[in-house]
Amino acid sequence: MQPGRVIAHAVEFPNLSQPFFLLGTDPLSQRWLAQNRARLLELHAMGLVVEAAGAADYARLQALAGALPLAPVVGTDIAQALGVDHYPVLVTAAGIEVRRPDG
Repeated sequence: MQPGRVIAHAVEFPNLSQPFFLLGTDPLSQRWLAQNRARLLELHAMGLVVEAAGAADYARLQALAGALPLAPVVGTDIAQALGVDHYPVLVTAAGIEVRRPDG
């Protein structure tokens, strides 16, 4: 996985009990997180960090996330199951949702 453009699309995940988002520590992911933090908090979404250059980058992302929970993961299987190659992206029971940092 790598940062980049994701196409939003409807996919039903009826058993998804908690929305989650995939992101990295790159500038695009940081801007996306800052822009969407309030909505992610409303959804009680869990952040899955699929890329981090090191502990310091991960710590900076955690600080930016504030009260949002983050967990480092290997994103290959998740990306394959979702049919996405890029992040950041939000996954809800209704599908893959994308909100760009520029609006």
